[in-house]
Amino acid sequence: MLLGINIIAVPIFRNNDVLAGAIGIVGSIQEIPDPPPAAQIDLLCQYADELSVQLKSNAYRRLRPGK
Repeated sequence: MLLGINIIAVPIFRNNDVLAGAIGIVGSIQEIPDPPPAAQIDLLCQYADELSVQLKSNAYRRLRPGK
């Protein structure tokens, strides 16, 4: 039995920084606490960046330089 569920989601962009979709993770409150660990957010943003680059957007690289 789960006590609760948390979700972290970030946008995926395509060319001209148009929203193309989102990617997220869903888990119990034991796995995704509130607030979520920075490592979970960073990894999710890394994947969203990689997908966005494939869709011709560099939004994450402009907004999160060095990450």
